[in-house]
Amino acid sequence: MRAPAPYGRMLVRAHDISESGFSFSTDVTLNVGDRIMLGLRHDDDFLVEALIRNIRRDGEFFIIGAERVASS
Repeated sequence: MRAPAPYGRMLVRAHDISESGFSFSTDVTLNVGDRIMLGLRHDDDFLVEALIRNIRRDGEFFIIGAERVASS
């Protein structure tokens, strides 16, 4: 995943993936409204842009819910 500065590229653990969105866990604090790029590990040919819609704390991690941004 690619996140806004200062984070850049990060490897995250996916929890749920659907046609319109996905959730993942990370130890990095992101913000609702941040735009991220999700790609398969080691595959820069397929990237999906998404918008962070919700965040909740789960112990030492954050569970992030993101919605795919429609391509124009």
